[in-house]
Amino acid sequence: MATSEIEKEFQTLKDDITKLRADMGSLVGSVSDEAKNRANVTGIRVKDQVNQSKQKITNKVSDASTQAKQQFDDNPLLFLLTSFVVGILLGRLFTSSK
Repeated sequence: MATSEIEKEFQTLKDDITKLRADMGSLVGSVSDEAKNRANVTGIRVKDQVNQSKQKITNKVSDASTQAKQQFDDNPLLFLLTSFVVGILLGRLFTSSK
């Protein structure tokens, strides 16, 4: 009778280990799915932020272009003189002295 009980206990232990393996596999799958979902959400957020930044930059460049055109229309000589001076300064700044 002792052998029969040991075999039952051994079988129960084997069944428990099999269930534990299945549960661990399910848990790993759930964690993996959650990680994928979070990565997707983070990717979407980053993409949205990049698009917002891109739109802000586009708007700023458009505003600057409109402002420059308006200044040119208002006083073309002053605009040209300012552009010339800025060009000279940038040329000196980026020219390497040997």
